[in-house]
Formats: sequence, C-alpha cells, structure tokens
Amino acid sequence: MENKNLTIIVPVYHPTNTLEDIFYNILKQKDHNFDVILLIDRPSDNDFETIEKLRNKLGKNLKLVINTSHQHIDIVLKQASELVETEYSYVLYSYSKLKSEFVSRINSFLNSVNEKPDFVELPGILKGFIHNKFNFEKFSGIQNKVLEIEKNKEIVSKIAPFSFNFIIKNEVLKLALEHQKSKDINLQMSPSLSFKSILLSKTFAFLDTTWVEDYNYDLMVLNIKSLQRNWDEIFKLAKELNKQDYFEVLEFSKFINFAYYFAGYLGTCRYCKRSKTQERALHNLTILLDDVIKKQNEELNEEWNKNPYFSKPNVLEIKDLALSFTQWDLLFKKKLW
Repeated sequence: MENKNLTIIVPVYHPTNTLEDIFYNILKQKDHNFDVILLIDRPSDNDFETIEKLRNKLGKNLKLVINTSHQHIDIVLKQASELVETEYSYVLYSYSKLKSEFVSRINSFLNSVNEKPDFVELPGILKGFIHNKFNFEKFSGIQNKVLEIEKNKEIVSKIAPFSFNFIIKNEVLKLALEHQKSKDINLQMSPSLSFKSILLSKTFAFLDTTWVEDYNYDLMVLNIKSLQRNWDEIFKLAKELNKQDYFEVLEFSKFINFAYYFAGYLGTCRYCKRSKTQERALHNLTILLDDVIKKQNEELNEEWNKNPYFSKPNVLEIKDLALSFTQWDLLFKKKLW
C-alpha cells in the first residue's frame, strides 16, 4: 500500500447533522488509505456508540480527542494539526458532503505529480439554502497542474473565500493557525484559513476530479464583523510576510467576498423557505452587509482606477448590483471569469 497522503480532521462543532451522517462521508470512501482525527465536546452515550462503530471500521487510522469543556474552533483545529502524521490535511465540517472517490482522486493526483503542491483547491458547491458552483471554469486550462503562486498571483483572486473546499500541507495549516489571532465564527464560510494558507504557500493546484458540497441551513454561521476581522488579519499577515505586492489582488478578493459571494448568497436566500428565526437573521445580515458594501465602495474609490483586477469583465456590473440590496439575487447570474 502506498504511503498515506491525507488526514481528515473532523471538528464536531455545533452540528445540526447527526454523527452518523457526518461519519458516512468517511465510511463510504472507496480508498481507505487515510487517517481521521475526530474532535468532539462532551459526547453523549449515543455518540460513543457511533464513535465505536467508526473505530471498528478505521482501527488505528482514527484518533479521538474529547474536550471536557467547550473550546473555540480555532483552538480545536490547532489541537488536531499537532496530531497529524500525514503530509496533507482536510477539515471536514459537519455540513459538508464528500464523494465516495474523494480520497482516491486526491491520492491519485498527489501520487502522479513530481512536485506536490502546498495548496489544492477543489470545486465547491454551496447547497442548503441555495445551489451555486461558484464558477467551476475559473481555473479552465490550468486544472490538475501545479503552479508557482509567486509567478501566477491571479490565482489568489480566484480562490473561493471558504474553508470547506481545499486540502493543504499540514505544515502550512499549522502556520496559518498560528496567525489566527481573533475568534473566527464563520466556520466553513470563512476566508481566513484559505487566504492565510495561500499567502503561506509556494505552489497551488486546482483538482477538478472530485468536489465538496456544503449543505448549510444555518445563517448564524455568517457574521459580518468576524468577516471584517478575517480580512484585517489577512492583510496583516501579508505585511508581516513582506508580500505587499499581493495587496492589489487581496483588495479585489476582499471586495468580491463581500459584494459577490456574501451578497449573492443572501440575495439568493430571499427566495428560499425559511423559519421566522432565519427570516430575522437574513433581514439583519442584509442591513449590516448593505452598509459595509457602501462604505467599502467609498474606500475603494482609487482602486477602481489603478487596480488591474478591478478592470475584469463584469466587475463594474457586480459593483452596481451590490450597491442595491434588492438586486443581490442577480449577482450569481454574473460570471467573474
């Protein structure tokens, strides 16, 4: 058997899905050559029964960490990263669903390249309230190839601002988590881990032979203040790494995170069935984000004229749609690439 490439880190953190549903992503894998680190707060008796079934299937490939007191997700991920023995890690959030060939396709790719990339993005599909593939074709022509990020900075403008659709070398993950200074409560909808990791990486690949679906029905994982703190830390890290030459592409990525991905998500949610609690959350998020986008637009006044990333087709149209929250439902109909 070939060496293991991947550890799947499973933080059971405020799950709405059952442990059986979460573990099904792991048990259905056709290739069992991977490790699992499960982190859980105060499991119930039923949870222990489910965990025992997983242990019987995975044996020594499973590590279990039980926290007797509730800890923040960033602390939990740091715990896990120190226990990883493989070259790569993937964080499986409770809302995410994997294909049965997820591990086999990743192993096949990693075993086929001469130089293994630091950061591997996978196609991600937002489901749950909405259905959006967020531009699978954005990496057309360079998929399944290893690229130097320094020579291809445009890559940074195309990575998705989420944490559920990439695998990463564990040494990079540990460095990225060291730079998590504020509590990040956006979970899989956060740009923090992906952009910090890409800044700390030298090589990148987009693997299109498998994908991840995220079935999020919880608007409470979207927090605008946390998102703003995420981006403050991302720019701070770029400065600490003397990567000021990345500021232009990061400004663009920040803009589309708020004005395209976040606003487009909320705009599409308006047409989805919601509870009264979700309705209130959507209303409040819309008001807050509308204010942030308008302020951001004023701050970016000079960027529109001098930053080449803002001259891409459809960006001005996306800007105009984002400035009117009644048109946010049209955003995902526009393609950035």
